[in-house]
Amino acid sequence: MTISGQGVSKPSGETQSFIVACAGYSYKNSQLQFIKSANAGGENVSYTVEPATPEGYGGGVLGFSDKASAGSAVFTVRTGAGTPPKHNSTVGAKVRFADSTTAANATFVIYGSTSLTDGDTFGNVVFHQVATASLAMFINKGGTVAAGDGGNTQFYNNSTAANAVFHNEGGIAYGQTYTLKGGKVVPKMGKDGPKYQGATAATLPLMGRRVEPTARSTIMQLQKRGRTAV
Repeated sequence: MTISGQGVSKPSGETQSFIVACAGYSYKNSQLQFIKSANAGGENVSYTVEPATPEGYGGGVLGFSDKASAGSAVFTVRTGAGTPPKHNSTVGAKVRFADSTTAANATFVIYGSTSLTDGDTFGNVVFHQVATASLAMFINKGGTVAAGDGGNTQFYNNSTAANAVFHNEGGIAYGQTYTLKGGKVVPKMGKDGPKYQGATAATLPLMGRRVEPTARSTIMQLQKRGRTAV
């Protein structure tokens, strides 16, 4: 589905939700795409990009091309618990910004791995060419299974994080044997260096960890290691 023209508009007080779900994806083939100068809408418009089922693998793709804008909409990006057909495939759902598009003032909640068989699966929000994160907010959730990867926001080519805000949350697991990766912001090297210069201090690629212990002894060990036990 391709949206152009003005884009999505809802009267104040009304809500509109879109779901983009499928078993797998190619980043070049968005199931929902905004082109030209289309706007994804205001705070009363939400988008969920995810696999066909929570137990499946892969995920849909929502794309922005030309000079399209995410507006002030709310985006949720998920991955599934299923095993991908190729080991270590990064096959979570994706929101992709290309060309001169902007994330504007939108909010993105990006989830980490839920797969017990392949932790290298996670939701993605990715910027290419000269796309900008602008003033958007990105909440990168940590993984929820052992060795699970966190949600990712990634910048390629000459894209920029601009003045966006990023919250990178640690992973959650029970017991002391698990190591989980927090959500992260990943700069990709361009000809002028990493492409998150100019963003707020919160864009630092934090790898926070949070563990929920099952016994008092676990709490004490975590405290000795300088970790946070809750």
